[in-house]
Amino acid sequence: MQIRSMAVGRAIARLDLTRRYDKAASDDAIYLYQLGAAQRHGVYPPFDADARELNDWLQSVRAGRELCRAAWDAFMMDAADDSAQQGKRR
Repeated sequence: MQIRSMAVGRAIARLDLTRRYDKAASDDAIYLYQLGAAQRHGVYPPFDADARELNDWLQSVRAGRELCRAAWDAFMMDAADDSAQQGKRR
């Protein structure tokens, strides 16, 4: 899968991809793990384009619960960093 979003690319780069994360047993499980990971950060569907791309990547790698949480944590950390940088510019 080609990553187009800079935010998603940075989030993936923050992950320890040498670690062996568990794979999800089904597409439904991946979806539930994605929802749970997003909801931990107060994010709910409908997702914006960047969040959809992150979820598409998670689907493509058959991410289990831990990887979904780690990816969403990194994604939201990136969003918080961007927000802080914009606040400094004002």
